[in-house]
Amino acid sequence: MAFPLRAAVVLVAASSLTGCHKVPVHVPAPVPTLNVPVPDNRLVIPSPPVEAPVEVQTPPEPPPVSAPPPRTRESSPSRPAQPPPTPPPAANPPVTEPPQPILQTTAKTAEQEKRARDLLANAERDLARIQKGELTKDGQVQYENAQQFVRQAWGALNVKNYVRAVELADKAATLATMLVKGGDQTGISF
Repeated sequence: MAFPLRAAVVLVAASSLTGCHKVPVHVPAPVPTLNVPVPDNRLVIPSPPVEAPVEVQTPPEPPPVSAPPPRTRESSPSRPAQPPPTPPPAANPPVTEPPQPILQTTAKTAEQEKRARDLLANAERDLARIQKGELTKDGQVQYENAQQFVRQAWGALNVKNYVRAVELADKAATLATMLVKGGDQTGISF
């Protein structure tokens, strides 16, 4: 019995000693601060100041001229007739700024313009061959859509938006070609 008693005492002593032992706390090292690089010496050109719009002040309108009261014959000397007051000169029209230069996002503007014009010519030729009255309602809707794409493509060409003009002209040409080939059975929607 001495052995189990010894084992129990050793076990109790060992467990009581581990309770006093603490694990050391590991504190993370401080994070180094970021060093911001010094900006390069660059030449900074300030943009020109924006001029405030010039407001044209119109002079106040003169009060309405009322007719003088009727004169009675008195022995007063006659005065020369006064000419009616002249209206003030019209204010100068506001100065309009010239349009901003157009930013071209592609280097192939001449090619895109030519392609858009070719597609528009094809679409207009095909639309001219179609008798709108012979189309069904769906065909007439497609015909109107094609014409609208043609108008929008010409508008995009006028403002030199060649990418948009090519897209619209392509849609118009596709619709017009399908209407010529298959009548109103296109089944295409954009």
